[in-house]
Parts: sequence; structure tokens; C-alpha cells
Amino acid sequence: MPISKGDVMNEKYIHWEYEYPKHVVVRKENFYYVARNESAKVIHNILGYKLLKDHSNNLRVGGSKIEPIVEGLNSNKINYIIVEYGEITHQEEFESSCFDFKNSENISYNEESYIKKTEKFKDEKNLISFIDILLNGMDNLTSEKIEKDNIIKSKEMEKILLLTKKSINLKIKRKINKPEMSGSKWTEEEDEQLKEEYLSNLSIKEISKAHKRSMNSITRRIEKLKIDKIIDY
Repeated sequence: MPISKGDVMNEKYIHWEYEYPKHVVVRKENFYYVARNESAKVIHNILGYKLLKDHSNNLRVGGSKIEPIVEGLNSNKINYIIVEYGEITHQEEFESSCFDFKNSENISYNEESYIKKTEKFKDEKNLISFIDILLNGMDNLTSEKIEKDNIIKSKEMEKILLLTKKSINLKIKRKINKPEMSGSKWTEEEDEQLKEEYLSNLSIKEISKAHKRSMNSITRRIEKLKIDKIIDY
């Protein structure tokens, strides 16, 4: 099986990790400043950058600007090196730094809270991030610039990607706005409450708010109760 560009880039990155095991390694890859493996977890933890995985499950994060990465590492007093074009352009060391690539358990990552915040729309957001990177002309797996003659760069594909992104955002919006009790099973007590509200001439909108269900759901339930002769016409 041939070695992919992503694997080659990761192997070169690992060289810096082993040479500087007590430093977070940030390397410029085309237009992005990228941290991989354990260094990626540190950047994710202090800045909230999204953790991505390539096809070999290697972790990476990145950004187009180095300033926020440097600021975050400095404020947390974490050793780091910046690598550009195969050379270290900046290096910082702190006496209190606890990062060690070979003993990564020294770093406490707050990944659980991040996962809980995003888990509800994890798949949708991952896809949006993937689309955004493609629209910016970058390969998700290799972080390399996509060639001009690639079909991804065509106007037709750009239109498809934009429409897909719009559709996903609408899907997320619908999920966020979905009533709390949407899809929940109706209970006898709730049916009795609905009957009283309906016979008291409350509006469908008012009943909907009381039950935390959509107006369509309330209307359908009322019709069902009529059919079952629980509510008199």
C-alpha cells in the first residue's frame, strides 16, 4: 500500500517531536500552522481548536494565524517551537512547563467538556468544517493546497458545497428549535390535560407551549383523541 502525503507529513513532524520531546511543536504547512498528535491536544485544550483526524487516525489542529497559538502557549507557560520550511523560527521554554511528548499524561486535557458541548451536532459540524476547508482550497488530509485543475476547484463543485453547507446549517437550526417534548410518548395524564385545555377553548399555540410540543403535534393528537372518542366533537 503506497504511503500517503499525510503519512509522510506526519512522519516528518514526529522527527521534531522526538528531537524536542518537552516542547509543543507547531509547524507551518502551506498556509496553516499545524500541531499534530499530543501537541494537537494541547492546542485544542487551551484554544478550543477543533481536533481533526486523518485517515490514519493521526490527530491534528491548525489555524491560518500563529499569533493566537503563540499567545495561548505563552500564557499557559508551555514550551514550544515554531517550525517553518524545515527550520525552527521561534523557540520558547518555561521552568514550570510540564509538557512531555514521551509522557503525555503530565498534561490534563479538558476534552470531556468540549465533547459534551458539541456532541449533539458533532457529525453536522464535522461535515461543515470539512466543507469550509475544501472551499478554502485546502486538502483536509494533507493540509496541502488543492491544484487548480482539481474538480473540487470547479464552479459547479463550489456551488454544490455551498448548498450542502446551507442545508446542514438549516438542519442544525431545526434541531435547536425543536420543542423539548418533541417525539416523546404521550401519557394518559397529558392526554387528559390536553382534553381539558381543548374544551376550555385554549388556542393551539397556547396548548403547544404548555406541552412543550409543536403545534402540528398538538393538532394531530387532538384529531387522534377525537377518533378514539376521548374528545367529543
